[in-house]
Formats: sequence, C-alpha cells, structure tokens
Amino acid sequence: MNPTTLGQVHAGKPYFHEAAARSAWAVVAVGTIIAMLSCGGEDTTTTPPVEPSRPTTISLQPDTFFVVAGATVNLKSVVEDQRGKLMFNAALTWATSDPAIATVDTAGVVTGIREGIATVTVSAGSISASAAGTIHSQDRRTLMDVFYSAGGGDWTSSENWESHQPVGSWYGVEANGDGRVTALRLSDNGLSGHLPEDLGNMAFLTEVHVDGNEDLAGPIPGSLIELDLQQLHYGRTMLCTVRDEGFRAWLNSIPTREGDFIACIEERSDLIKLYEAMGGEDWENSGNWGTNAPLDSWFGIEVDSVTGRVTGIDLNRNNLKGEVPPEIQYFPHLRLLRLDYNELRGEVPPEIGLLTELRRMDIDGNRFTGRIPPEIGDLVKLEEVWIGGNDMSGPIPAEIGNLANLEILHLYEAPFSGSIPEEFGALTELRVLRIEATRIDGPIPATLGALEKLEVLRMTGNQLSGPLPGELGGLDSLDVLDVSRNRITGPLPPEVGQLDRLRLLILRANMIDGPVPAEFGQLGSLQLISAENNLLSGPLPPELGGLGYLFWLYLQNNPGLSGPLPAELTSLEYLRELIAYETGLCAPTDPEVRAWLNDVVYKWRVPSCGAEAQTGAYLIQSTQSPEYPVPLVAGRSALLRVFVVSEKETAETIPPVRAMFFLNGTEVHAVDIPAGSGTLPTETHPGVMDLSANAEIPAEVIQPGLEMVVEVDPDGTVDASLGVARRIPAEGRAAVEVREVPPLHLTLVPFVSRANNNRQAVSFVAGATENHSMFFQTRTLLPVGEFKIIKHGTVTIDSNSIFDMLAEIGRIRALEQGTGHWLGLNAVAAGAGGVAYLGAHPDPNRGKISMSRLNAETIAHELGHNLNLRHTNCGGAAGIDLTFPYLNARTGVWGYDPRDGGSLVPPDRADFMSYCDPSWVSDYYFTNALRFRLIDPNELEIPSAERTLLVSGGASADGGLHLDPAFVIETSPVVPLFGGPYRLEGRRVDGSELFSLSFEMQEVWDGDGRSGFTFAIPVRPEWELELASLVLAGPNGSVEMREGSEPPMAIMRDPVTGEVRAIFRDLPADPMAPGALDALAPEPGLEIMVSGGLPGVVAWRR
Repeated sequence: MNPTTLGQVHAGKPYFHEAAARSAWAVVAVGTIIAMLSCGGEDTTTTPPVEPSRPTTISLQPDTFFVVAGATVNLKSVVEDQRGKLMFNAALTWATSDPAIATVDTAGVVTGIREGIATVTVSAGSISASAAGTIHSQDRRTLMDVFYSAGGGDWTSSENWESHQPVGSWYGVEANGDGRVTALRLSDNGLSGHLPEDLGNMAFLTEVHVDGNEDLAGPIPGSLIELDLQQLHYGRTMLCTVRDEGFRAWLNSIPTREGDFIACIEERSDLIKLYEAMGGEDWENSGNWGTNAPLDSWFGIEVDSVTGRVTGIDLNRNNLKGEVPPEIQYFPHLRLLRLDYNELRGEVPPEIGLLTELRRMDIDGNRFTGRIPPEIGDLVKLEEVWIGGNDMSGPIPAEIGNLANLEILHLYEAPFSGSIPEEFGALTELRVLRIEATRIDGPIPATLGALEKLEVLRMTGNQLSGPLPGELGGLDSLDVLDVSRNRITGPLPPEVGQLDRLRLLILRANMIDGPVPAEFGQLGSLQLISAENNLLSGPLPPELGGLGYLFWLYLQNNPGLSGPLPAELTSLEYLRELIAYETGLCAPTDPEVRAWLNDVVYKWRVPSCGAEAQTGAYLIQSTQSPEYPVPLVAGRSALLRVFVVSEKETAETIPPVRAMFFLNGTEVHAVDIPAGSGTLPTETHPGVMDLSANAEIPAEVIQPGLEMVVEVDPDGTVDASLGVARRIPAEGRAAVEVREVPPLHLTLVPFVSRANNNRQAVSFVAGATENHSMFFQTRTLLPVGEFKIIKHGTVTIDSNSIFDMLAEIGRIRALEQGTGHWLGLNAVAAGAGGVAYLGAHPDPNRGKISMSRLNAETIAHELGHNLNLRHTNCGGAAGIDLTFPYLNARTGVWGYDPRDGGSLVPPDRADFMSYCDPSWVSDYYFTNALRFRLIDPNELEIPSAERTLLVSGGASADGGLHLDPAFVIETSPVVPLFGGPYRLEGRRVDGSELFSLSFEMQEVWDGDGRSGFTFAIPVRPEWELELASLVLAGPNGSVEMREGSEPPMAIMRDPVTGEVRAIFRDLPADPMAPGALDALAPEPGLEIMVSGGLPGVVAWRR
C-alpha cells in the first residue's frame, strides 16, 4: 500500500486493511503455539489437509475517481480468501471500459487520455470490482482560474462552472472532442477582477469574447501570445496592454480584435526600475521599497487615495546616484517630482515631458549635464520648477514660455548660455523668476513687463547687458527686483518709481550710469536700495526723503555721486544703514543731520562735508582713521599722537609738544611731551611711533564734550622757515568725539557635559575677573567702557554640542529673567569654536547670547556678532558683510595695542570678525559696533515676572523644524517684536487657533546654518484646558507638538536662587516615578521640572 499516492486522488479516501493483517498474523501465531503444546510422544492424531487459499472477495479503493487528462491516479485492490485473509499474491487483471478515455496498467495506475467517463475493472479469477472514473479536460484548471480571478460567483450565468461536467457544457465554453477549450464566450456576463496569466495554457483556444464586462480590468494575459488566436473581443472593459512592443504587435496581428489600447498600470515595477537605476541600495532612506507593502508606505511616495496611482515622488537629499531612467515617463498622474540635492548624473531624459499632470519639479543640486529638455514645455500644468546647481548647459528652451500655469521658476548655478527667451513674457501666472549665476547674456526682455503677477525678479550673477527696460515699471505686484552682478548699462528708468509694492531694489555691481531718478522717492514700500559699485552720478534727489520705510541705503563705490546728503533724509526714521564711501557724497555738519546719523542710523560711512583728514593730531584707543574719525569710548584711556612735519628737508629733530584738554570750557588735563630724537619728517608716518609725539591720556579725561589744543614747539626753537604748524587747531579748540556707552554686563555660564565631565570652564569662571587676559580682546576690540561680569552657577547637560549649549543659554536666560549679554563657556565643546546670535535693534532680547570655548579672540568674535557685526571675507567665513570697505578683510588703518607699553598694529591685519590670524579691529567695525551699542536698548532693569509658557525650537540648515518640550514658568515675557516667515500657533483640540506669533528666527553665526528661538509667552487662564497642541510652521513645512509627543526633558534649578543647574534630554521615554531623576541631579535639593511636549495638568497647576 502507498497511502501518500492514494492521498493524491481527486475524490474518495485511501484504504488499507491494517486490522485484517494483524488478525491474520495472530491466527498464525496461536496455531503455532497450539502445535507446540500438542507435540508429544503419545499423541498420534492425524492433522486434516489445509484447503488452498482462493479469492472470494475483491474491492477497489477508491471506488470513484477524478483525473485530469494526461495525469494519473493509482487505484488499489484489496483481495480476501475464503477465510477472510488478505491475499497479496493473487493474479489480477485490469481493464477499462474505454481505452480512448482512460487506460490502466497492471499495477492499477490509471492514465487520463481525454475528457470523458470510464470504468476501471480489476478481476481475480471469477470475481471482480470496478471504479467509476471522470477524466477532466486539461483546461479545467485554467477555467477554474478564470472563474476565481474574474469574480465567477457574481457572474450573470455560470451554469456547470465548478462542476465535473465536461467543460464544453460550461456556460460560454466551447471545446473540441478531446475536451480542449477552443472558445470562451463570456460577453456581457458580469465578469470583474482580472483574467489569469495562465489563460494561454489552453493551447487550442482560438476565440476569447469578454467584451461588455465593464469591471474586468488588469493586463491582457501575456501568455496568449503563444496561441493561434483568431478573435479577441475585450471592448467596454478596462483590460489593458503592457508596455511591450512585441506584445502590441501580436495584438495587432489578430485577425479579429475589438478593444482599445489601454496602457497598464505598472507603477510598482516602474518604481523598482527607478530604484535600481538611481542606486537604491545606497539611499539614506528606502523604507518599504521593493516590498509588497502599499505604495504609499514606500518612502517618498504619495498616491491618490481613490485611484491608488502614484502622485508624488519626493526623494530629495537621499543620496540618489546614477541616472534618471526613461521609465520616469510612466507615472502619468504624478504631480510632485523632487529629486533635488542628490548625486544624479547624465542628462535629464526628454521623457520627463510626458508627465503632463506634474505641478512641481525639483531636479536641482545634482550633477546633471546636457541641456534642459525642451519637452518640459509640454508640462502645461506645471506650477513650480527648480533647475540648477549642476553642470547643465545650453540655452534656456523657449518652450518654457508655454507653461501658462507656471508660478515659480528657478534656473541657477549652471553654465546655461544664450539669452532670456522673449516667450517668458507669456508666463502670466509667474510670481517668482530667478535666473542666477549662469552665463546667460543679452538684454532683459521688455516682454517681462507684462507679468502682472510677478513678485520676485532675481537675475543676479549673469552676463546680462543693455539698459534696464522701462517696461518693468508695469510690474505692479513686484516685491523684489535684483539684477546685481551683471553688465547692465545706461541710466535707471524713472518708470521703476511706479512699483508701489517694491521692497528690495538691488542694482549693485553693474555699469549703470546717470542720476538716481527723483521718481524713486515714490516707492513707498521700499526697504532696501543696493546700488553700490556702479557709475551713478550727480546729487541724491531730496525726494528720497519720502521713502518712509527705507532701512538700508548702499551707494558706495559710485565715484560720480556728489554733493551733501539732502536734509530731507532726516525724515527716514527707520534707516539703519547708510554707506556711501568712495563717492563724492558727504554728510553736512548741520546739527540736525548729525543727530539723525548718530541717533537713528547705527551703521553709516559718509565723509563729513568740508572736513579735512585729521593728520596733525588725534587720539586713538584701539583704532583710528584720518578720513572717518573713530569716536572714543568714555572712561577708557587713549594714546595722543601728534604728527609734526616740516615743509622742507631739515636736520632738526621733533620739537617738544604740549597738549591741553578741556571739558565744558575748563582745562582738565595737560601733558608735556619732550622733544623727540627723530629728524623732522616732511610727511606724516602713522606707522612709525618715533615719528610722532605720543602721550597716554588718562581714562578720566576721555569724556563726552572733550576738546583739545596742541601747541608744537612752545618755546619757539624750531626754524620758522620750516613751516611747522605751531598750533592744532590753528585757532579755537578741536572737538574730540567721545561717546558714553552703556556698561557691558556679561553673565558667564560654565557648562559641564555628562559626555566628558570637563570642568575647565567651571574653574575659569570661579577665578575670573574683569581684567583677566581672557577678556582683553573683548575690552579692547569692542567699544566697551565699564565692564562687569556676573558668574552663574555650573550648568550640567547631556550633550557636548556647542549648538545645544547655545540653545540652553537662551532657555536659561529667559527662565531666569536674564538681562544683558550671556556667554556660555566650555573648553571642549564640539561642533565649532564659538557660536552666537546676531544682535538686532531694537529687540532687547535678540543677539544677547553667545557660546565659546576658552579662547579670548573667539569670545570677542562671538560678542561682536551680538553687536550686529557680520563676518569679513577671510578664511572661508559665511555671512559676509558686503559693505566692509577693505579688501581681504584687512583692518585698513593703523591700530594701537596698549599692552606692554603700547605698540602700533599694522593695517594689513585681518579684522577680528574674519577667520584669519593675526587679527585686530578695523575702524569700520569698531565705529559700527559703537553706534549699535548706543542705540541698542540697555535692558538692565529686570521686568516684572508673570505666568508664561516657555517655548523654544529651531530650524536645521535645510529648513527642518523642531519644537522643544514646553514649560509653564514664572518669568518676564519674551515675545517677538516683529513678524517674519515663521509662525507659532497654539491650537485647540478641534484645530482652531488659540493664539499665534509671527517671527523671524535667530540664525546661529559661526554654525552650520541652523537657527533658533526662545519665547516666554504670557498665558491666559483658558489655555490650561483648551491648549491641545503647538504648531511651528515655516517656509519648508511644519511640526506639531502635543502633551507627551516629544522625548522628555528635565530642567533642574535651585529653589532658592532660581538658577538653572542642569538640563537633561537623554531621559527614559516611559513615565518616571517620583524621585527617579534625583540621582541625575548635580547637587541635592534641586527643583525638577519635566516635560514631554505640552505641559500636563500638574505643570499647569504648579
């Protein structure tokens, strides 16, 4: 017996006489025992003869069977003799009723020949048994696949389907005499689902009629190509054809074919082709790619919720490599394609022009070569395009002018050539047009003047030439006009004065000539005029005084500009920067103009009208300029330098000098400088100390209102024919500009990281004084008079990142009602030597925070950022101040180092706001930092505390946003004074707005491009119950925070002083029992606050 074989029979059950066999063996065994017991010498009984076994019963298992034509089934016979014993060696004869239907061999193996019914008989002598068999068509299995795949249970007619009747009797099936299917006629029969791929296994099939089944979809089975199909009817279905040219050719060759060519959806396999072509194995994120998971769970893939079609591919910054394959064309529903900032190479395939539903395409920041495919002009629904940051070249296709729905177009940082197509004038929906850092030349098309919705026009860093077209004056929506760094010539068109909404006008680094049009005074929204490095000429029109919102006016390096600044400019109460060096413009000495420059404009560089360079005598503290005198800081000593010169060569030496100083008309100090040993020079030598008469002037003399008189050769010993000036000034007294600056209060916060427990900063702060050498650069290179340090207790945190420490300082300062400047210190902080926020007038809380390692120059550098000083261009620093007047970040003038008896500092030193050494401070930056300090609010008085919500967060270099856990605390409010591109919203459970703040984040200088913020927002009573989430939104997206949504954060502070002593973020995510954090506290008895997002009930009721 072979139960396994029998188990494969289509119907019936396998059978095996195991019990009978055991019984037979038992009888034999008992007989043997009896025989043994009967043996003996005295028994002479004769045993009767045993009757030979003969078959008396026979059966077949199974007694009914089903087998497919061409397949086999094994039938088993069971034979018993007259005593009911199994016979294993009986002679058997096998036969079938119709060998044309089925055959059987001597072992009982039945082979199906063709569809039909046959009886198999087995005989043993005069007895026999039979089994009724049904032989199925070879095509039955395929037909059953059709039934199940195409929703057979819901068909209109399905007679005999799934039965054992001949397939030719099944509804809609025609078969030949062998039961092979020749035709399927299932038109208008309610088929749904799809046709199985094995449909082509029915080798005799010549006709398929499935038309009129509107819910039947999927691909026409590719296996049909092996058949000699004569008719194929699939009209009024959703059956589709695969993208195979051979298959389509075969379809066209069918003598009778009815149905449309509908392209199949092969998006899953096409995505795999993208994955393979673009180096998917090395992607930073490839979650679920290549799996059977729904496509919308594949990283970067968006699908339509109804159709399931791919609508978005967003793989930006994902380490894609290789080339974009032509299969990109097979996503006809794609609305978003972002492949930007990867390592893709080759040419952009022209097939991309087939994505006619595309709304946004970002392919910038790769290594593409070749030209922009003109087929992009076929993407008529496109709204936003980013192309650039690569090696693409050639002209900009005029076909882009066909994109009637285009709103944003960026073409940048690539060697594109040719001119701007005139056809761009047809882009009537365009809001942003940016063509930057290319080789595009020729004129700016006048047709751009028709773009009434254009808000931003940036064409900087190209090779554009010709005049600025007056037609641009018709751009009524224009907000930004930037044509800097081109070859534009000719005068400025007065029509630009019609741009009522223009905020930024950037014209620098061209060859624009002629006057500044008076019509520019009509630009009531204008905030910036950047027209430096041109050929402008003539006086400034007084109409510029009407620019009530102007913040920045840059005119430097226009040698043809001339005349005094118009008095009307004093109406510009928001002007913060006025730069006009290397022009013929000058600042009147009129008190009103001077007061406006000193009290309103904190960054300006304009020579005084009628003033001569102060070459005879001057006072210097850290730096001084003969042409642009640097004000002195009150209460800080200065070096007097008197330059005595002869009109002709002489052997006489420098005579004695007497200097007298006056305050409020009273002489307060006089100094006699002995005769020098050097020969009288014929010109000044500011770089040689011995060729000037020098004296240290005490700090108490340097006060506002200071005047000075210098008498040279008071005893008259020098030959009068040498023409030596005997008195400076020739008459009266020389006014010395001295400014009283606010005290610099600097709170020092030593940080200890649990990552390394380095405590060098703790030791330094403990022993630090205001006169410590670590603060020499701060007290010397910055406009600092009174200097006071406040020592904060040690703060312990998890991280060793200098960026994290900077963020914690902001949080601590807000929590502790901090005032003045705060400087964090850690000797081995990672990520940078120092970081800081840039100071910004008039917000007293912006730019008061910095972080540094224990380095004197770095500390001064970061505090310089706090005083609104940007970088100078040396050493690879980012954020360069384009108004800095000296090449290569040089200081440009002689400085003075008071250490070790005093020494001169040459003008070729790098400014300390660069990344180069050795460094000193330029006159430009010292003066600007001084003016900033005079205007910057001196908020030393602690504002009153109230209940606030402490919220902080930031943006990464690529714009990714985050929110830190929030806390309810009692402190002084810290809220933004001005709006900006970021928005913080408090929302209720239903998503409605509870409160909102618009603001600009503070960029971290000397960092990696990240930015941050900290606010203490006054709370209202209803927030405890209604505030469900905080949402931070910006240009690149948004994030939402709820209670418990963030990794927990703990703030530990001294309950008596309120000082924060630790901030921990590396905490268990699970709820913590009371006292669980006590072991982490750097000292016992600290108050511990924990938040994992929005404050919970306990925090609100603390």
